Amino acid sequence: MAHNSSYVSTREFSELTGIARSTVNRLLREGKIKGVKTAGKWKMAKSEIQAKAIQTILKPSSKAMTTQNGEALGAAVPAGDFVPEITEAPIGISGGSAQTYSVTEFSALTYLTEFGVLEFLKKGLLQGVRDEKGNWRLSVDNLHLPGLRHLIR
Repeated sequence: MAHNSSYVSTREFSELTGIARSTVNRLLREGKIKGVKTAGKWKMAKSEIQAKAIQTILKPSSKAMTTQNGEALGAAVPAGDFVPEITEAPIGISGGSAQTYSVTEFSALTYLTEFGVLEFLKKGLLQGVRDEKGNWRLSVDNLHLPGLRHLIR
């Protein structure tokens, strides 16, 4: 059987977008993204990444991404741009004294995949610093952001 690369499974769609597989399944059931169920498994066109429901999830909400003082945490980054490495501790990250998590650990605490965590870092939706080995470290403060509360396990 030939594999049609224009269609992806929910797992592949989740990996491409960084959105949890359960969320992808829910959006399919609600009809917010189009897919076909074959042998009990959803398949959808890769073009569904451009669906309004997916873009709403992926785009940062300036209203949701603010500190308690109303200051913006991160500006939206145009597609394809990468947020430069943070050399100073951003809002809410107090150097090494606060508890931090690796990308893998943060992913396990949330419904984001590791790819999703990295994408959120690139878009400024999460704040982090790089350790001496170049690995991202995310502050526990990220778990308290209003726009991310629904992603905590």
